[in-house]
Amino acid sequence: MIKKDIKGMLTIDELKEKVNSNEVETVVTVFPDLYGRLLGKRIDANFFLDHTAKSGMHACNYLFTVDMEMDPIPGYKFASWDLGYGDFHCVPDMKTLRKATWLDKSAIVICDIYDNN
Repeated sequence: MIKKDIKGMLTIDELKEKVNSNEVETVVTVFPDLYGRLLGKRIDANFFLDHTAKSGMHACNYLFTVDMEMDPIPGYKFASWDLGYGDFHCVPDMKTLRKATWLDKSAIVICDIYDNN
């Protein structure tokens, strides 16, 4: 199946067109946490095209050490209040870029996560 067979999917060029025509103002960059919830950042679409799409973004590894109430769970070896919390690198998987039809003027992309070390 090619990408065009899936309704709502976007290429980077199609996203540029939608940004230039003010159809998309925000790109929601997400990754699943340990419970399967999508967490991430809402990024200005122009900034996404100029920076995030090319080099990714950073997010705090705290997000992988919390429970459903966003309270830290002790015992993680890579991050804790004692060890400190750092960042991990989020790289957009452009094959997942699509229009977020449930949000106004938004697109969404799932990111792959990489350790900064």
